Amino acid sequence: MKKSILALLLFCGLCAGQSSDRGTRIDTLGVFEKISLCQLQEDPAAFNHKKVEVSAFVSHGFENSSIFESGCGEMYSGIWMEYGGTASTATVYCCGFTPKKTRPSVLTVERVRLPLVENENFNLLNTLLRKDHGRTARATLRGTLFSGKQTTYPGGRTFWGGYGHMGCCSLFVIPEVVSVLPHDIEGLDYASSLDQPDPEKEGCGNYRIIDREDWKTVLGRQRQVDNGTDTWRSDSPERVASEALSKLLLMDENARKLEETRKTPGRIIYYWRPTGRKSVRYMIVVNRPYELSLQAKDPANTIWTIAQMYSVCE
Repeated sequence: MKKSILALLLFCGLCAGQSSDRGTRIDTLGVFEKISLCQLQEDPAAFNHKKVEVSAFVSHGFENSSIFESGCGEMYSGIWMEYGGTASTATVYCCGFTPKKTRPSVLTVERVRLPLVENENFNLLNTLLRKDHGRTARATLRGTLFSGKQTTYPGGRTFWGGYGHMGCCSLFVIPEVVSVLPHDIEGLDYASSLDQPDPEKEGCGNYRIIDREDWKTVLGRQRQVDNGTDTWRSDSPERVASEALSKLLLMDENARKLEETRKTPGRIIYYWRPTGRKSVRYMIVVNRPYELSLQAKDPANTIWTIAQMYSVCE
């Protein structure tokens, strides 16, 4: 309960008109320190209220408005993103708040009034993020960080948060988008969220994640394909899914036939049902991730990876 109250109180700092003008500082563009997203993520307190410039991935969707960097901790870095000025990401998230695309006055956070340069780069980023129920884009951003409050869990793990969904994160407010990479390569997965089993359609209420490939693994496999080894990973998604499931279950890869149930650009969902176990099945989500394409020798030759694997009704 205390955490929920803290999240709600800190969230109100984002609401236009919630802070008095007394003592409010108007932020200016000025000079931004260029740092890596990893630096920002590892020590939010060191950059609290500081103006920084980062090149990173920006992800937007339901309960998601974040910046992250591949190979830098978890995909969602604990940094929530919001626009300055009167524009809004209009992210739908907890708790009972339905945002609009604009706000009545310039965003003020912790008595700092934050502007926004609504240039072509901002318009491009905003348009890309809103496509297909939420996408991931690559951009260079200038912004001010608000670290939030620090909580220490039993065992010593620390958590910085208070902003965003359920107070999950530190806050990064963007006054200027410096550059954006276009989504101009066909056959890549630009989506910001992953498919999950639907409990109602599955006929049971339980499923669990049983596997996914980490960044180090997929990057290593991409390097192998770029060097001419295991080239089937770039054009045989069913084999990628079957091999991963076989290794997980310690079974012969040739002993199973996967059922393709859904296909979108850069993503395919497969199911497999073991013989003699009617209720149990496995859902495998394979994709050609946009993030990986930026590391490939030829982006059009990005490999298929295991985005997520589930056991259903087990």
